[in-house]
Amino acid sequence: MKKKHLLIIALIVSLLLGAHNFIGLKQREKTATKLFIFSLNEAQSCFGSDYSKLDENTKINYYIKASSNLYIALNILNSTSYANIENRNELSNAIRELHSCISEINTTNSRWRAVTEKRELISINERIS
Repeated sequence: MKKKHLLIIALIVSLLLGAHNFIGLKQREKTATKLFIFSLNEAQSCFGSDYSKLDENTKINYYIKASSNLYIALNILNSTSYANIENRNELSNAIRELHSCISEINTTNSRWRAVTEKRELISINERIS
């Protein structure tokens, strides 16, 4: 009889702990998703400027800001709700290639052309999601 009661109590405790862990996991996923979207928005804000009118230091700051935000987005993608979408691989590849284009040592014109192409891919993937 005592074993039965202990087993029932252990089952209830394990169910409560499981529910608590599940709720915590969903909350962390929501937080990661918000950070993912924020990082992509921050990177996108770097692409909206006319680079021909900016000085070299501002261009470098924009490149670093865009690169770091894309790096963050790429690294937390698996923790977000976007990890379970059908075209997740295309999304991660687009972010990875865009980050790679920005991070490479390249001429400004070819870098900007590559950045623009990858930015369009990300925008298409965001609209699909």
